[in-house]
Amino acid sequence: MSRQRIAELQRFEILGALMTLSEGRRLQPATEQALISRGPQFVRDSHIGFVVVDRKRATNDLTTFAIRALSLRRIDGDGQFDLYTPSDNVR
Repeated sequence: MSRQRIAELQRFEILGALMTLSEGRRLQPATEQALISRGPQFVRDSHIGFVVVDRKRATNDLTTFAIRALSLRRIDGDGQFDLYTPSDNVR
């Protein structure tokens, strides 16, 4: 991914947080809580229908944050990938 595209995506705070966590870095607790509270609106605005998590690559912190911030519920999975959808109350 180009640096320009990364910068564009980081303008969306939740995406920036997901990138931070995917790099193995941590979020400040206050930042994490603020983003989790804004997550449902992000899901609606972004029209998120499904999220795929690669369990072999995603850290526990990344997965936990995504589940909490995007109000995800697991609907299927196999040995490596899990498929989530936002809870009905946030779509």
